[in-house]
Order: sequence, then structure tokens, then C-alpha cells
Amino acid sequence: MRCAIVHYHEIALKGRNREYFEERLVHNIQWILRDLGVRRVENLRSRIRVVLPDEIPDQIIIDAQTDATVLITGDSGTGKELFAHGIHASSPRSNGPFVALNCAGIPEHLLESELFGYHQGAFTDAKHSKPGRFQQAEGGTLFLDEIGEMSPSAQAKLLRVLESRQVDPLGDTRSIHVNIRVIAATNEDLPAQIKAGRFRLDLYYRLNVYQLRIPPLRERPEDIEPILTSFLETARRDHGCRIKGITPAALTILHGHDWPGNVRELHNVVEGLTITCKDEMIQPDHLPASVRDTPPVGSNGEGEKTSLLAFGLSAQEMEKKLLKEALDQAGGNISEASRLLKITRNTLRYRMAKYHL
Repeated sequence: MRCAIVHYHEIALKGRNREYFEERLVHNIQWILRDLGVRRVENLRSRIRVVLPDEIPDQIIIDAQTDATVLITGDSGTGKELFAHGIHASSPRSNGPFVALNCAGIPEHLLESELFGYHQGAFTDAKHSKPGRFQQAEGGTLFLDEIGEMSPSAQAKLLRVLESRQVDPLGDTRSIHVNIRVIAATNEDLPAQIKAGRFRLDLYYRLNVYQLRIPPLRERPEDIEPILTSFLETARRDHGCRIKGITPAALTILHGHDWPGNVRELHNVVEGLTITCKDEMIQPDHLPASVRDTPPVGSNGEGEKTSLLAFGLSAQEMEKKLLKEALDQAGGNISEASRLLKITRNTLRYRMAKYHL
């Protein structure tokens, strides 16, 4: 099996359209949030960007009618599990269970019994048989987060289950048939792990039938303001927060931050501001030092950037100059300029429009 990514034009050939899928996705995530006990979902359309940046609907909306495995990749904090929920809720298995397991959160010696279950007497203290996560997900979806942390032994057994659709509980002589869909996620570079001998190539092929990459927040700075606005709306409604917005100068600083923690980090920053900021508008000095003191995205903090600071240029002037230099060096080629700046083409176009370049 080879990796397949469903693009918007391929979906359109099936007689569907983007609006239909966006409506369906919003409806399904509303259902998920209500099922999880979240009451207030009326503003979900404005908040959907927290999980889905603009380029993702064009890249995927995965045809959830299939049972193919999905591999979701992306940095920590980008919302991989919620998107797995969305795929499950859009599929024929939506009435079945959604069972999640963080492979990095369970000790290696316990992971296999959690996944595959065990039979009574399989080991000391196994006084009763226990079904594993595969059996618990019968008729539904099993979400395996941090799949790159799985031990070689567990990888081999997982591969067998994906190939045979049967699990062998520890200590049991019987194989049990399972009817599930598997969605896996990782923030690791699995091809690099394969080269290093830490991840099985055959398992990667089995998991990587559909691949969905959720870009980190640093690659989509245009999403920072609407996400922040959404968080502030929630804080005003639920906690009486007085902050109404953010000044352009403070927003420029947020655009320049690298956001290693992604949306989760931005949420934490906003939570802190609701306590420390007593004004109606967020100013640069309200932002935490960890955000204020980082160089702009694509910067290594050396050379030209340092000299620009020495000349007293503002963050906006610095960004505009960097964009011009990258475009000049690339001969106006958007793809090459975005590669030099280490940002996506969509982000580069957004910044070019921002500065009328």
C-alpha cells in the first residue's frame, strides 16, 4: 500500500463540494464536544480554525466512508486527537466506540496487555481476563497516539493485527477477530526512525494509507489572531475577562514567536493574560517574556537579524525586509522563497499581502 492524500479536487470529482464537507465537519465536532460534556458550542464555526487551518480542508477532508488506516502527523499541541475524533464521527463507525491510547503514557511492559488484553492466569495478579483496547473498540475506531514510542515487540504484534484482523490476548490460546478502524498519530519523524532501526517499515506502510499533516502554528501565523480572539471570547463569557482585543504591536510579537507548544501554548498564554492583564487591549509589555524575547519565525537570531535590531528597526520593518530579501533571492518564486523562510506558501502569500509586496 502506498500513502494517499485526498485533495479537494479529487473529492469534487465524487460529486461533493467543499461547503458540504465543512458543514459536515462542524456538525460532527459539535456532536463530539456535546458528547464530551462541552455545553457551549454555538461559536464553533469561528473556532474550527483552532483545529483546522485553512489549508487542511483543501488537502484532505478524508473520505471517512472507507476503513483505511490514517496516520496523523504534527507537532505536540496541534490537535491531532480531536481531528481523529472528527474522522471517526464522520464515518459509518460513528455509532461505535472511539477508544484512545497514548503509547508513550504507558510503561513498555504494560503496553501489550493494554492493547491486546490478557487471559485469566496469564501472569501474577491476572485474576480475571481483561479485554484489550482492540476489543474495547469493536465496531468503532482505535486511536493510537504517539505511535513512534511503541516497542519493537508491540510493533510486530500490531502489524499482525492490522494484517489478520485478529488479536491474541496474553495467555490465551484463541485468536479473537476484531472489526475496527485504526487511526495513529505521531509527532516523530517516522521515516527517520525507520532509518535508525527504531520503527518497522512494513508497519509504517500499513499505517500510512492516508496521511494527514496538521501544520504547526508557526507555519500559519494568520491563524493566531482568530484563535486568540476565540479564546478571549470564551474567557469573557465564562470568567468575566475584560480583555477585548490585542494591539497591532503585540500581535506582531505573537506572529514572530516560534510557538513550540502550538495552539496549546497560545491557549496557556491567553489564560495567563486573563489574570495579569488589567487593560482592555493586550499591549506588548503584557506578553510573557518567553514570547517577547524570541526572534521572528525563520530567524536563527544571528547575522542580518542582529544588525537590523542594532539599527532600531521595528519588528514589522524587519519582517518586511526579510520577505523582500527572500523574494529577491528566489527571483520572485513563491515556493523557493517560502523554503528559504521556512514557512508555507499560504503564509508567505498572507505576509506579502499584509505588506503589499
